Amino acid sequence: MSVLPRLAIAALMIAASPVALAESFEDDATGLAVDASDAWTGARAEDDGADAMFGFTARSGTPPIAGNSGYLCAVNFTAAPQNGDLSQAEINEMIISDNWQEMSRSILSQVMIIDTAEPFMRDGVRGFEFTATPRVGPDAQAVRLYLTMLETPKGRTAQSCATTRDAFETALPMFRELRDGTTPPK
Repeated sequence: MSVLPRLAIAALMIAASPVALAESFEDDATGLAVDASDAWTGARAEDDGADAMFGFTARSGTPPIAGNSGYLCAVNFTAAPQNGDLSQAEINEMIISDNWQEMSRSILSQVMIIDTAEPFMRDGVRGFEFTATPRVGPDAQAVRLYLTMLETPKGRTAQSCATTRDAFETALPMFRELRDGTTPPK
């Protein structure tokens, strides 16, 4: 068989394959960017308090969405002009301070029961990751939350994911993959 028929057969096989491609999302106005793997579908979403937001669902439908947002996860950015006079190094130190952690826990604890709170680094930006159970809402005790916060001189980038308690542990790697694909405005 000559090269041309082989190439044609290969092209047909590729075209017929149900391959989902990774997607990139970027908000030009803020600089928020998310590179989502092929496990996700996403779209720009609206949030009254955020300057930019993208909503994501699992392409396979698993893990299931919990809550009423219509998304499994949301990634948003909110400008914080008060951070503008600080360097990233100063913000990173602030994030791991006892004072910042206590303040964050106090605010979040009003609406959720925090199970874990762990620091992480993403491209030189220190963030915090929380797992929690909501205090209120439909079937709240059967829902688990995954939240992250990244602070930069431009503001806060947050990720929030909600799924069922039964699906949570297997969903964590997927949630962290989305977290690691997020680039906060700097």
